[in-house]
Amino acid sequence: MAKRKSFSINSSLSKSLEETVQAAHDFSGQLFVEVIPVDRLELDPENPRDLHLSFQDIQEGIAADDPLADTKKSELLNLQSLSKSIVAQGLINPIVVYKYQDKYRLIAGERRTLASILAGKNQIQARIFEDKPSPLNRVVLQWMENNEREDLTLAERVNNIRSIVKIYSNQHEAHAERVTAAELSDLTGMSVSQAAQYRLVLQGTEALLLAIKENKVSNLDKAAFIVKASFQDQDALISLCSQGASLRELKAASHKLFIQKPDKVLATSKIFSATVRGEKTMRIILDALYREAILPSTMQNHTTLDGNALVRHFHEVLERIERGAA
Repeated sequence: MAKRKSFSINSSLSKSLEETVQAAHDFSGQLFVEVIPVDRLELDPENPRDLHLSFQDIQEGIAADDPLADTKKSELLNLQSLSKSIVAQGLINPIVVYKYQDKYRLIAGERRTLASILAGKNQIQARIFEDKPSPLNRVVLQWMENNEREDLTLAERVNNIRSIVKIYSNQHEAHAERVTAAELSDLTGMSVSQAAQYRLVLQGTEALLLAIKENKVSNLDKAAFIVKASFQDQDALISLCSQGASLRELKAASHKLFIQKPDKVLATSKIFSATVRGEKTMRIILDALYREAILPSTMQNHTTLDGNALVRHFHEVLERIERGAA
């Protein structure tokens, strides 16, 4: 059996990450702490935003004809409690920025910055990079900073992890799905078991990822459990989750759905598909199934798919064959 190739962190990258983690905790190394004027702050155009609200919206008010006015007003309302906390106690965790010409560009802390402006602050405490951090260090820092927020949604956490995996896999010229839980654990500082759950969720169906985005599924344990369920059962489990079902209730419902199936088939497709690695192998198998007319031509053509979409299609095909539904 061919030995599965794994991608480890080289010594220079590992050292860089260790320095970043250490700096984020004790402000030494690459970072130093300073109080900077708010009017010298600007958003990083390469850093995807979570909010639509701008500095100008808070300073000058949201324009009545702004097409995003309702969304911005909702975001402004959500910043009120943080703003009041800053007024009463000050900013507990400094924002993270890097120097850019005569400005400072924001790496992490957009909500804290907006809330500080709302609180009437003209200056803000910041951890400052002298130089722009690498893309990987930037997203790892954002993960570390954002992970401390109690109100961080599962969708935001998943997006953070997706960014880390994407950049790391690009650096190693590997598919994102080949990044192991151990590597993700090393990058983020989370446990290997938690990293494994995030890897599962990233491979979830479009329906599950949409439910996470809409906050219908807001718990990592529940999301990872749903991913492992059969495709036929996932919609029902997502619906139960959106109604507030606990993980224990989801497991009970999944068991009930299984024993109600007339064939009571074990999910051998998942066992088989777990042994299949690589898009090339999946395409060879799918080509053979289509060529032998085992799959109807009405099914989605796999030739247009890649990455997660191909993996989901492959798993679904095997389940349909197993249950005689193809």
